[in-house]
Amino acid sequence: MAIIAACIAAVPYVRAHLAIGSLSNDDLTFHANTFGRMITLEGNAATTLRALGSKSNHELLESLKDRTKFAAAHSLLKEINAEQFEKNDRYWSSEMDPLRNLNTYSDDEILELARFWNRILNDP
Repeated sequence: MAIIAACIAAVPYVRAHLAIGSLSNDDLTFHANTFGRMITLEGNAATTLRALGSKSNHELLESLKDRTKFAAAHSLLKEINAEQFEKNDRYWSSEMDPLRNLNTYSDDEILELARFWNRILNDP
């Protein structure tokens, strides 16, 4: 019975691991108009990770190290962990600039973003 329970408990983490492979910054859509700016994240990977909630945090934290996934991972982490983000928003206090090309974020900025999330989610 313990083996079955362990297997069932692992399913969400396996789903997160599989979904993260398809996550991409290309799934982000940036909208800007006179009323403000908004970022939306669509796609099967985002839908799966969003549904898994905090069980996807570890995989999303790992994805912050990937230049092709960091913005999508940040967007999902912020959505899934909104309460922690709002309490600890000392870095990246404003939304990612929808008018800024994601390729212009430096490695140092991406690393600082990963440190921020690791710090507030206590996952070194």
